[in-house]
Amino acid sequence: MKRIIAVVLTLVLFGTLTACDIQNKKEEEIQAYPVRVANVTVETQPEKVACLSPSLIEILFEHGYGDKVVLRTEDADYPEEVKKIPSAGKTGHLDTAAIVAALPDVVLTHDSLSKKDMEALETAKIQVVVLPMAKNLKELKTLYQNIGLLFLGQKDGGQAGADQFAKVESGINAIKAKLPAEAAESTFLYIINPSGIIATGDTFESSVLSVFGTNAAETATGYTAGVKELQEKNPTIIFIADPYGLPHLQSNADYKNFGAVKNGKVYTIDNTLFALQSSRILEVIQKAAAALYPESFTEPEAEPSEESTSEAGTSVASK
Repeated sequence: MKRIIAVVLTLVLFGTLTACDIQNKKEEEIQAYPVRVANVTVETQPEKVACLSPSLIEILFEHGYGDKVVLRTEDADYPEEVKKIPSAGKTGHLDTAAIVAALPDVVLTHDSLSKKDMEALETAKIQVVVLPMAKNLKELKTLYQNIGLLFLGQKDGGQAGADQFAKVESGINAIKAKLPAEAAESTFLYIINPSGIIATGDTFESSVLSVFGTNAAETATGYTAGVKELQEKNPTIIFIADPYGLPHLQSNADYKNFGAVKNGKVYTIDNTLFALQSSRILEVIQKAAAALYPESFTEPEAEPSEESTSEAGTSVASK
């Protein structure tokens, strides 16, 4: 009997060890690099990156990769330590000689570079990874995952990026949970420029602001919407990009008769934070929520003053 028990235990132990060996081999087979990022195969973990986008450089610092950045563009200035990084010129007017001299492993940008710039970098055997700006929150998650893949490889990078997005998503959901039930019934409009630039349903701005109800320009595309169509939707809330405000709409023939304008339900927000697509978009939502529903939010700076309500709407811009 003892011999039988010993044999059984030996078989169980052997089976367990074999399973562990198989699992370990599978994990070993998943190499971090090379990794495919936005149609580019990155062979090794980049140690030096030339980041040619203010948005991407802010995201890199936020996700813990700021120490890898060796070059920036002149318009990148956040966080504060970014200003200490050498410049590679202005967006659209790059100093490719400076980029080549810095010997970065990767050039990271939101937009495709000019043919001339690409040829110079290809000659220097410098890879260019283009990560387009997100058009909605789903694409923002993909953007964050691609950044994780670039810096951590295929084994851990995708999950690291997803974890960063989860923080943003959790912040949005926390704000949404505090909104009163009436918020879901609201119709909003986001005017980026009174000349006719509107956050239509296919835009990142619309995707983020949808916590406040339905976009009056939901069915329109390409940042353009017909004024007549918008009037028919009769938005109860209007957001407008800084530095514009209520007076700009009151004097505009296209918008002055909107109910939200007549009732002073116009709120100024900082469009720059939308464009950067970092977690600072939470600042926009939080302050807008506090301005719209002060009874549910306690940020004093978001409460409309008498002057802003009577003359210029409410500012919820983040400075």
